[in-house]
Amino acid sequence: MRLERVRNSEDIIACHMANDEALLECAIKNKKAGAVIRFYSTVCPALTVGRNQKIMHEFIKSCEYNKVQITRRLTGGRAVPHFREITYCVVAPLKGVFSKGVVESFMIISERLVRGIKSAGVTADISRVERGENGTVSCFDSVGRHEITVEGHKVLGSAQFRKSGYLLQQGTLVYRKLPSELETILNFKSVSIEEATDRIPFWEETADKMFESVAGLFDGIPDVRELDEEEKTFSANVLAKYAGLSSFNHGELEK
Repeated sequence: MRLERVRNSEDIIACHMANDEALLECAIKNKKAGAVIRFYSTVCPALTVGRNQKIMHEFIKSCEYNKVQITRRLTGGRAVPHFREITYCVVAPLKGVFSKGVVESFMIISERLVRGIKSAGVTADISRVERGENGTVSCFDSVGRHEITVEGHKVLGSAQFRKSGYLLQQGTLVYRKLPSELETILNFKSVSIEEATDRIPFWEETADKMFESVAGLFDGIPDVRELDEEEKTFSANVLAKYAGLSSFNHGELEK
């Protein structure tokens, strides 16, 4: 199975979510035999919430008041912060290294990502124990098996969505210390790479090492490209559903 790397060209979280869906849907439509991975980040504080996560009106109002962008992901789980982070998206057919179940494919990607983070100079590990949820909306307030930690703190949260013989896995590495508005909204208790290590590697260095490690699962030299015209068109057509409150139409909103 070959691998493509799609360059990042956006910094708005709704655009990122639309682009990830475009990669998945175009792969399904064209029955693509290869995988694609994309790394990206935001410069404005943002949140994504899980596909079926229940969100209170007050939570959304708090995001609006603090000028924090919020949208819903295709993948599950709880709220994930985005701010100068390293977020990845993997789209691949359910064959070859991903021919087994969700847990197995999740573990394969996690092992490769933690290897890449280590090669960038950060001592990361894969959790072998599970720490339950504590009732908050944040993804980082619980640790599951196969998730990536530094000094026992979860630093990378991932989730997977499957459709029509393909997987979409998204994950976010908390790279820089979160701004106060994100910490307050999430009641964030975890740590960032910046806070957990004496030497924080450059964003590009860390993302490149993570990509190179994942690329080792595939054949040949990866192709590097932009979104193609079909993917750009699809992304533009679905962008509206990720913008503002409209993104909550396919999830649940509590009153």
